[in-house]
Amino acid sequence: MSSPEPSGFLRSRFLEDVRKTAAAIGAPFSESVTEKALDIYADQFRDGAISLRTTNKKKPGLDYRIMMTRKTDILGLAERGGLIERGDVLSTLVNSWCSLYDGTPELSCDFEASKGLAKLWIWLGAVRPLDEILAIPELPDSIRRHGPLFHSLGLTIVQHIAVDYQKRSVNFYFDFKGETTPERAAALTKLAKAEPPSHTLLKQMNEHLTPAGHPFAVTMTLDGEIKRVCFYAVANVTAQEIDSAISGFWSAAPCYNDKANFNALGWSFGGEPYVKAVRGYCGNILTLGAYWSVVPEELNN
Repeated sequence: MSSPEPSGFLRSRFLEDVRKTAAAIGAPFSESVTEKALDIYADQFRDGAISLRTTNKKKPGLDYRIMMTRKTDILGLAERGGLIERGDVLSTLVNSWCSLYDGTPELSCDFEASKGLAKLWIWLGAVRPLDEILAIPELPDSIRRHGPLFHSLGLTIVQHIAVDYQKRSVNFYFDFKGETTPERAAALTKLAKAEPPSHTLLKQMNEHLTPAGHPFAVTMTLDGEIKRVCFYAVANVTAQEIDSAISGFWSAAPCYNDKANFNALGWSFGGEPYVKAVRGYCGNILTLGAYWSVVPEELNN
């Protein structure tokens, strides 16, 4: 793909914005941790598209994610920078998935503002069949065995994958199509042994979820336990009030150099339910998001 226009990223401004946003929502922030991320991924911050994320948990965190404009050795930079130990089993999975499809998959990463590197994200070059993702030999059978269950729920196409080095988990992001009916929502939240959304909550979700397709994530530990599921809305999302925590985040988090402000929501179930909120910070996130199969193509027009 051709590179989008430069993001207009300014290191000093980013540090100040992350600090102020964290303070506004009551999230922890470490300047030294953030400075280290900025040092290791200086080129990627400068050229990529960056988003900020939080939740409406009682003790929220603040994350920032980089989408890359070109294929980058994200894992190697993390290992050489001391963010990930060499030989980590999660890295073995990352390398195996990245070797698929003639090596076309690409990586991006995100960070917690107080703890540093959290996830590596794997875009597979296109949406891919679940069975091909499950077929890598390094994948534990405890995860692979969920294949028939996922198929029975219509979860057959994977948009991208993330591995979480802090929570030691693997996340599959499925291309979810069709109406999110009460029956379907109940079957999907049951994966994480969670109660289905109430009528009121499901109505709120369906004001944003698009039947044409949206991401649906399943988070699994390496021993195969499904910890959480999440319904993501990345279209038709405006910074309207979901609750005071989400509204406060969208008010505090700035957005620069995008075609338009980009907001996304995620309703997470498993344990205590909560809502995630994403805010485009800088860079052409709509173009990169469409390229990564995260943002619907029509939003980039």
